Amino acid sequence: MKQSNFLSPAIAGISRALINYRALTLLFILCAGSLFAAPPAITVNSVSPTNICFSASSTTITVKFTTSNYTAGTYTYTVQLSGSNGTFTSPTTIGTLSSSALNQLFTINNVTIPGSTVASTSYKIRVQQSGTTSTNSVAFSIYPLPTAVSGNATTICTGASTTIGASAVSGNTYSWVSAPSGFSSTLANPTTSPTTTTTYTITIDSSTGCLASKPVIVTVNPTVAPAAYTGSPGTICSGTSYAIGGAPVGGNTYSWTSTPSGFSSALSTVTVNPTTTTTYTLTETAGTCNNSNSVVVSVNPAPAANAGSSSGICNNGASASIGATSVADDTYSWVSSPSGFTSTASSGTVSPTITTTYTLTETITTTGCTKSNQNVVTVNPLPAANVGSITAVCTGSSINLGATATVGNTYAWVSTPSGFTSTVSNPSVGPTAVTTYSLTETVTSTGCTSANSVTISINALPNANAGSNTSITTGSSTSIGATAVNGDTYSWLSNPSGYTSMVSNPSVDPVSTTTYTLTETITATGCTKSNQVIITVNPLPLPVELVNFTSVLQDPETVRLDWVTASESNNDYFIIERSVNSGAFIEAGRVNGNGTTAEEHDYTYFDEHIDLLAANVLYYRLRQVDLNGKVSDPGEGVREVTLNQVAKPGTTKLWYNALETNIYINLVRTSAMNASILITDMNGKMIASQNILTNIGITQVSLNTTGQTKGIYMVRINDNTGSYSTKVVIR
Repeated sequence: MKQSNFLSPAIAGISRALINYRALTLLFILCAGSLFAAPPAITVNSVSPTNICFSASSTTITVKFTTSNYTAGTYTYTVQLSGSNGTFTSPTTIGTLSSSALNQLFTINNVTIPGSTVASTSYKIRVQQSGTTSTNSVAFSIYPLPTAVSGNATTICTGASTTIGASAVSGNTYSWVSAPSGFSSTLANPTTSPTTTTTYTITIDSSTGCLASKPVIVTVNPTVAPAAYTGSPGTICSGTSYAIGGAPVGGNTYSWTSTPSGFSSALSTVTVNPTTTTTYTLTETAGTCNNSNSVVVSVNPAPAANAGSSSGICNNGASASIGATSVADDTYSWVSSPSGFTSTASSGTVSPTITTTYTLTETITTTGCTKSNQNVVTVNPLPAANVGSITAVCTGSSINLGATATVGNTYAWVSTPSGFTSTVSNPSVGPTAVTTYSLTETVTSTGCTSANSVTISINALPNANAGSNTSITTGSSTSIGATAVNGDTYSWLSNPSGYTSMVSNPSVDPVSTTTYTLTETITATGCTKSNQVIITVNPLPLPVELVNFTSVLQDPETVRLDWVTASESNNDYFIIERSVNSGAFIEAGRVNGNGTTAEEHDYTYFDEHIDLLAANVLYYRLRQVDLNGKVSDPGEGVREVTLNQVAKPGTTKLWYNALETNIYINLVRTSAMNASILITDMNGKMIASQNILTNIGITQVSLNTTGQTKGIYMVRINDNTGSYSTKVVIR
């Protein structure tokens, strides 16, 4: 039965709508797949091999890579090699592949590295397709070939040997073969002795596995080579020698070299003394043929024989260390010079009293090698520390301790009781109590010291009792000093001088006031002391009563002296005394007195020629002489006269004193000189002559004319200043 479907139109509309929605959805999915698909990608999977050795010809490698996200089509892929520094700035194309296969692993077996490509370990390989480059690159190395050094072709004589190749390079291995066959070696530079001309080929395998080969031809001359006899290898101790070589062959020449270098010789036999193990090579030449052989001289080290450093000690029992720590299994032997010391220890302590040389011989037991060294121990003398020989000093006196300084030494003094120090060698001390002085002397250059001491006692001084000052009158005497002390000595001197005595209490009778000085000495100790006593001498009263006494400069050449007496007793005459310095008076003239009188008398005296005295001031005093010859002390004090002029050098003055019957001559000279004085009568007959030595200044000469006939005489004076003549009247 056909069913009614009143809803069909609605359902039909819905169905159509659903169909349209599905169509749109499918269209969107198809468009989205086209708009949002992933880009193509290339990944390099491997390179085989990743390293090769340098070659002049090309080398083929295999590169594998994978692609993804490629759509249908045919694509060309390029394999690129970077520069030697690993950058693709200017890459080299080394292989290509065209394929329509999509998104799979590709293999290119004919990737070719060009010949002579520079060796480097920094290369990289990548794959590129149009604008797409592989996301990675693979490292690739081209290793350099090792240098095959086979040496230079050479010619040797029969029986000779030669070295081929060169020094080994670390990391390389070596392989030699020969043609004709029979020789092989793994050394870099073996020695060979072919009997026929032979080609030797070396193959070198470097650490990278790269190989290089090179041949060298050694031509053999049928002439027999010389022996080049080096002798037997040997072992010596360092510092000893060893003979190598043999007897020379006439006409042959010899040349020695060494390794290490440094030795050469042209002798067939030589003596060597290497310090390290050394190979000596001898080349012997006979005509055009030569031969070389080597011999090794092994050197065992010598022991150190460390005797220690030389040193200096002081000669006071000091010690010094010699030697050093011992070496296991070594033996030691010490001797000394001067002899007397031996030891088998490696080190020790010595105390020589004189400078000594210690010699150590050390032996290495296992090799028998020995060595000797010396240690000089210098024994430095001690300083003298001389404190001197004086052990006592007089009270109040000082002494010098010690002795003259030694250059380079230092000195240090101290005292007990304390209070004195000094750094000089012989200081002056004046102790007031018993004192011990201690000296330490040091030799600066060696540091050696010595110490000594001396105790100084104090000896008392004598009293030196000169007595008490006293006064006496002219002509009297008095005792000075005191009772002598047993064992002491006495010595008296006076001022004015002229008196001496060696008694303790002498009697003296000075004519003028005198100071007596006593020096008393204690013989046992040598201590001395001096004291003075003054004896004042008072003059006796003048036997004349002097009223006055005056002086005046009469003229430039004359002083006038006047005095008046009120009375006189036994007065014979007056002495007029003159001085140019108020100290030393000399007689200038005399005037007769009037005996005994109670009347007043005037006296005048003219002192002439004063211009010759070279003085600005003159001093005068009077003495009176009794009829019995007794001379009184000066009275009425001293009179002073100031002069207007001074005698000039070169002046000569002469005058006659009738009272004294003397001719006086004053010579004023600037230097001492010889002068002659001659007195003749007017007929030229010589009456008197005298030779004198003048002083500097005024020299006064007096010639006594007693007994000469009154009359006129000629006086002649000759000296370096010239000749002087004058007349004089004797009356």
